[in-house]
Amino acid sequence: MYNYKGEPIASNESMQINYVYDKVGETFYYLTRISQTKPDGSKQYPFTRFPYTGAVVTPQQLRRSEGWHFIINAGWYVLQIENGTVKQCNDPQGTQMALTINNQGTLGYLPNWADGDGESLVEDGIVSATSSFFPIITDFEKFDYPMYPGMESETWQYAQRQIIGQYENGDYAFITSEGRGFNNSKGMTIDRAQDLCLELGLKFAYNTDGGGSTQTMVNKKRLTEIYEGTEGRLVHGFIVFNGTDHFYIPEP
Repeated sequence: MYNYKGEPIASNESMQINYVYDKVGETFYYLTRISQTKPDGSKQYPFTRFPYTGAVVTPQQLRRSEGWHFIINAGWYVLQIENGTVKQCNDPQGTQMALTINNQGTLGYLPNWADGDGESLVEDGIVSATSSFFPIITDFEKFDYPMYPGMESETWQYAQRQIIGQYENGDYAFITSEGRGFNNSKGMTIDRAQDLCLELGLKFAYNTDGGGSTQTMVNKKRLTEIYEGTEGRLVHGFIVFNGTDHFYIPEP
């Protein structure tokens, strides 16, 4: 369907999508780069969206109901901050490392937080947060990610991946890998994902929920396969851009 030499399969003034074959990992992946600076010089940021209580909708279904122009699946219900509003804040197992987006559009993570601590996080400038898994690159270095139960299994190691990252200049990267045999792709291990992010020049990268949850919507098009069921796995939260086909969104 696409060429695999790295040429863009879609692009505009603020966005470029490549479909690439990773020879090392024997896996196809989409690389979407979205500029932080719009052509008029203003900024655009990704933000979190938690439309419902519980895991009841897929990115594809969210696109139909709310019309976002760019959507990826994100995280779970442990920590949820949307547009500066705390929707959930607890960590019963004490293991989560939440993804954060501050009011300057900078991606980061929280190694831990206290139950009910969401308001203080917002006061510190965090406008979006979602718990999922953990960072894999920080300050151009591999992050020593925690070994959660089950991570040693091949099912965990080789899988579809959904990764959000950021370049030095503030632009955003979204890596969506195939896996588990879909489109003849083996899938990515976390270790390979780390190497790939460094090869791409990412300063920061975070591994969100993958596997059957993995799905990327651009405008009205679903880029990825459906990996589970007829619509994809139902998920708790999303990372979105809004606006025109150029992904312009309102200032925070």
